[in-house]
Amino acid sequence: MIYGYCRVSTKHQRITRQITNILCGIRPKLYGDGLNVRDWIHTEDHSSAVWETLTRGRIGETYLIGADGEKNNINVLRLILSEM
Repeated sequence: MIYGYCRVSTKHQRITRQITNILCGIRPKLYGDGLNVRDWIHTEDHSSAVWETLTRGRIGETYLIGADGEKNNINVLRLILSEM
């Protein structure tokens, strides 16, 4: 998942939706047991990696953009709740 602050934020972004729900008194949603893992990367890091791939990559090569930021959904939700 890509995360970060941005000028335009939609209600469909996972973190934005969770924070909005909490602020509105709506219980945040956790799908399943919350143990599914995602690799979280900040938007600026992702954009930089895409730019590097476009400007320095080779045609026909495959590139993986990751951040070693793997966290499961329940821990992300716990972090949001502890910060609020």
